[in-house]
Amino acid sequence: MRAFKLTVPYFISSAGAFVPSIKNYHPLFYYQKLDKSTCRQAKSYTVSFSAYRNEEETLPTREIVRATEVLTPLHEVTPILHQIMKGEMSNITIAARGYITHKRSFGSALAFIDLVESDNEEGTPEEPPLQALLKRQAYNHNSTKSAFSSMLKSLHPGSMVYIEGHAASTKNVGEVILLVNQLNFIKASRNPENVKGMLNRFNLDVDPSEVNEIGKVTASGTKSGLAIEEFDQVFGPQINCDVLSQVLLEGVDVEDLVQNGILSSSNTTVAREKNKQSKTGGQVNRKLPYAKIARFFWNNLPPDDKYPSSILAMKGNAKSVNGDQLQYNALPPCPSNIKNVPLKILNACGSNAFDAIMQQSTIRTVEEALDEIATNLITEGRMDQAQVENMIISGWVQNRRRFQGDNSAPSIASLELVDDLMAAENASEKDSPNRLKCILHPDCMNLKLEEGSGPTSIKPSNAYGHLASKGARVSLCGVISRDEITQRPMLWVTKARIERSSWRPAVIRYFLDLISGNSAETGSYQFEVEEIGAALDMGHSEALELIQNCKNNGTTQRQWQAAELSRKLQDESSRMGKVTDDMKKVLEDYSALRTAYPVEHDDSSAQLSKSKLDVIQTRRRNGSSLRKGSEGSRFGSKKKPQVEWMVAQIKGVVESHPAFGLRPLNILDVGGGRGHLANHVASILGKDTVNVHVIDIDSRAVNNGMKDAERKNLEVYYGQGDASNTLNLSSLLQSTDGSGENESSFDVIIALHACGVLTDVALGHAVANHAAFVITPCCFRSNPKLMITVPKKEELESVETIIDVEGQTEALSASTWLGMKEDALLSLTRAAEIQGDIDISGLAIHTLCALRANSVANYFNAIDSKVSATSSEGHLNKIRIKTFPLGLSTRNYCIVGEIR
Repeated sequence: MRAFKLTVPYFISSAGAFVPSIKNYHPLFYYQKLDKSTCRQAKSYTVSFSAYRNEEETLPTREIVRATEVLTPLHEVTPILHQIMKGEMSNITIAARGYITHKRSFGSALAFIDLVESDNEEGTPEEPPLQALLKRQAYNHNSTKSAFSSMLKSLHPGSMVYIEGHAASTKNVGEVILLVNQLNFIKASRNPENVKGMLNRFNLDVDPSEVNEIGKVTASGTKSGLAIEEFDQVFGPQINCDVLSQVLLEGVDVEDLVQNGILSSSNTTVAREKNKQSKTGGQVNRKLPYAKIARFFWNNLPPDDKYPSSILAMKGNAKSVNGDQLQYNALPPCPSNIKNVPLKILNACGSNAFDAIMQQSTIRTVEEALDEIATNLITEGRMDQAQVENMIISGWVQNRRRFQGDNSAPSIASLELVDDLMAAENASEKDSPNRLKCILHPDCMNLKLEEGSGPTSIKPSNAYGHLASKGARVSLCGVISRDEITQRPMLWVTKARIERSSWRPAVIRYFLDLISGNSAETGSYQFEVEEIGAALDMGHSEALELIQNCKNNGTTQRQWQAAELSRKLQDESSRMGKVTDDMKKVLEDYSALRTAYPVEHDDSSAQLSKSKLDVIQTRRRNGSSLRKGSEGSRFGSKKKPQVEWMVAQIKGVVESHPAFGLRPLNILDVGGGRGHLANHVASILGKDTVNVHVIDIDSRAVNNGMKDAERKNLEVYYGQGDASNTLNLSSLLQSTDGSGENESSFDVIIALHACGVLTDVALGHAVANHAAFVITPCCFRSNPKLMITVPKKEELESVETIIDVEGQTEALSASTWLGMKEDALLSLTRAAEIQGDIDISGLAIHTLCALRANSVANYFNAIDSKVSATSSEGHLNKIRIKTFPLGLSTRNYCIVGEIR
């Protein structure tokens, strides 16, 4: 690797952002900004370039162009992007700024944001929003994955940002997007909760020795959050980097600092407390008043006439305009080639010919349709004439994009139809199969609306635009024309039919909400019974029963039903991802273990009977430690029922324990976060039955859990630390009253959604404590570097000595703990994460659970062989692998071990 230095000019944007003027740098180069004050004086700065190249290669020369000081207006960016993609201009770096109105995140490495410059009184942008893409692999930064994730989480609606990026194509032919490679915050969101979240994400746990003279973390440091030096005056003109540093790093009271400009010793309580190091990793345990700081920042923000308050106020709330209920439209602007339907297409769609066409028996595949178009239309030149061709085409939706429509029909959908979905997914771009672009436009599909539609009915273009998602099989009737941009044939759809629904639970739930007609958010649509039966793979009578259930059930029940139907619709044709030979081999190699530890399917109703759980009195009015959650919300329909189901399993394990009724049993919740499960266990079982403890690495979650337990008058012990580092957790735990907890062993280990190897860490504590356990794994590829601390088998002479004595424990990798090779474990976890084929992923999840059960059993057998059979500690009963009720989860299994 060679390093090169160049001195280049720079400019300060109209937003005050420090912007490099390197427009045409080599794609292998990246740059690092240096001291801004020096740059402002010298009107230039030194950039360090690095490129991978051989010694004999010559450095490619590239002209460095001085950047214009005028930012590109947002409404001009999209036309420039199209010019770049057409080759009419070079792919220059585009600089722009705007307010974020919407963000769509996909994991921690990808997000789309919509930007506007201002709005009007009607709550709509002055110009269509610009959609930009942030992708970690394409972003110019030297930070870690978690730092990029922190930045994505901080992109709140209402924030003003400066972005640099370049044109990039998408999977949809002819579409272009701005791919961002640099982003700077200019103004924070005017929501104090959002500001509080940003303050929590600043990188405050870096050792001062790892920070250089300009505030950057050195190579040896760990930059895992937002950098203070990049937020100069973002929270207001008075809040510069110095103020932020003193408030967040030194614990200075923000009001005294801003109003009086002084730093007194009385204001450094937090500064003294931050020096207290945790015993498991040396990180600083700060308790900053983030809510107070955020509220002060918010109260002192100057007026901003361009802030898009009207747009943001409409998000999630219907707004009446001219008698119509409008919803905030978070969809991207529609491309010009499909925004307006050509006149000849409209004339053809409005004719009476389609009634006869829908009755004809000839339904073409995508390949047949494209062959006919190539032979009869393109060759004869008829696609350029007024005469157009009507067709019915059936195929699988490989891609779907939805764009902004008008007020009467808010969306326009663009589909890519293929004959073989698996072949299309696995093929390279060069060998990709035939695809046909299909447009679901309201001007075509809404010409002849069904009679008898109610006031809440939605338009066909909206209904099928939602339902025709990736993985669905559809039949489409429409008019063929040529795309004016790509010159490819495309189908303007007039009528649609779902032949098989997508397996995705969200899509199926939307389908059920439309059928029910009682969802104010979704609306209603009248489908034929035959279409419902075909789409959801059920008979006529079953479809009639489903319709009646949808009308009688609430939103939560429909969501549970959607999860059950999702599992039924998953098979090889809906699979997302490739099953490799290595995956098949590892599944075959461990088939005997799956037989030894079979899965017990819970076919009970998703909603637990309240009579199963005896609730002690708490401060909650309804006597429960769990909030109810709104109808249809994620908490009310998934999280809360999952917690209740887990508590039912834990209750059974506790009551079967040999020490039950003799003394309170000690329960440890590994990775328990803010204590939803732990607090509910304490509420249900009571302090005379159990002492509940929580260990989690996230100090904020632990603090929230302690406060929640205190509000509910529950005595739950919380500790902040890494459970994988030690088996002796007593020094980390304290109760809600602040007293220390001296329990040295635990009777039951529990964990809900223990990500990846954290499941194995929890099982390691079960082994060390000779404890029963109820553990639900998830996110099977997460935390791969965690080590499992367990007692050495040769040192297992008594249960009482395996935790405290130094030298009797060892730290194992996940593969060693499970007794398999590293590459085999990797193949297995990848198979477990395959989406859309529950048969394959279910086998892999079952295999992982069986391997874990077998490892625990081996350790318990080693213990039992050295401990007297008459010991009061009891012995491990058969380990069971259970599933959640299908309505609650199709992918979560629970590993249960009882002590008898």
